Amino acid sequence: MKVLRKKPRNKEWTIDERLSVVKRFLANEPIVKISLQNNLNPSLISFWTKKYLESGISGLELNRGRSIMKSKISNNKSTKVSNNSDSQDKSNSSLSVYEELKLLKKENEVLKKWKAIGKDLWLKSTKARKNKKNL
Repeated sequence: MKVLRKKPRNKEWTIDERLSVVKRFLANEPIVKISLQNNLNPSLISFWTKKYLESGISGLELNRGRSIMKSKISNNKSTKVSNNSDSQDKSNSSLSVYEELKLLKKENEVLKKWKAIGKDLWLKSTKARKNKKNL
């Protein structure tokens, strides 16, 4: 009863072991046979094969943990800074900083009022639902 036996967990397969499994699968050996002989999940064999076909042997390397994104973060910060400086130049040319501040404060007041109205409506509707349930 090989099929009912528990498979070992967290076994780290080397690149050579992964490559041999993938090559056996690409040589038209049945995936069920390979998975039973190596105590592997068939979906894992398919996953390794897909990675191998997409990026060669480098696709079979161990990629545990989160990838480092330092270069993307620094690039995004520089573009954000340049975008902010462009928008500031445009706003300074059309409106003074004080006028823009006044407009933003007015907009903020309006948004707060809308939020309060929405909250009141929500509270009324929940109270009405509770009253209906209690009847």
